[in-house]
Amino acid sequence: MWITTEPESEILAQMATDDAARERSVRNETLFRQVNERVRDVSEAFSALDPSEINFVCECGDEQCTEPVSLTLAEYEQVRGVPTHFFVVPGHVIPKVEVVVRRSEGHVVVEKLPGQSDVAVETDPRP
Repeated sequence: MWITTEPESEILAQMATDDAARERSVRNETLFRQVNERVRDVSEAFSALDPSEINFVCECGDEQCTEPVSLTLAEYEQVRGVPTHFFVVPGHVIPKVEVVVRRSEGHVVVEKLPGQSDVAVETDPRP
């Protein structure tokens, strides 16, 4: 694991300033994760016909963010394999809440820090 040096957006920097804002951020991320699970469900049906990348929604803590993150189903499943991992657009990382664990073209994978990871695990839609 390594810590990001990417600049935070203003909205995300403000969200990281207090505990309530950080918890809202994690809850927003878990909501985006649920949306992306539905995208995966629909896309999975077509993956045999078209194995190309799928546009998912950035799973950052900004509830107004709708930036796309293009992943293959295999990449998506790799992130979903760890309940505390989320994918976000570069620059959407909140260092007080998460740490970058992997960088890829067009997105980074972050892991929730202790104290923030409980919500991610509790709301993981997968058993």
